[in-house]
Amino acid sequence: MLYAISTTVYSLRLKRMVLVDVMMLACLYTIRILAGSAAAGVKVSPWLAAFSIFFFLSLAFVKRFSEIESMSLRSEAPGALAVKGRNYRISDLEQLRSFGTASGYASVVVFALYIAPWSRRASIRTTRACGCWFRCFCSGSAGYG
Repeated sequence: MLYAISTTVYSLRLKRMVLVDVMMLACLYTIRILAGSAAAGVKVSPWLAAFSIFFFLSLAFVKRFSEIESMSLRSEAPGALAVKGRNYRISDLEQLRSFGTASGYASVVVFALYIAPWSRRASIRTTRACGCWFRCFCSGSAGYG
């Protein structure tokens, strides 16, 4: 019910509000995780919730960034055009890049704290930590620019 109401409000109103739309997208993706865990009868860890919010926020910023960048490559008057159906302008490109990169790095920080050897169940995680760190650093940044 919460997801249906949130999606409707997003579609009718919030998708036209700068920065509110990407935050709402991240929340909607996170609600899907919570709904899936409730359906499966599995408890969501606070680590997963924190990681997913920042990760999905980064993905939402990548989505807006790519829309605006492709529009800027096609336009002749940079900064003047707005994305159709949204209130983003080409001049917002660098701000979206910064916010998206920061939220991507925040998700990596949450993940790093989760697999850190001093965390709660370190003895279980220590054997997999090296592989996790390797994958974390090999994946690179959030894919901007």
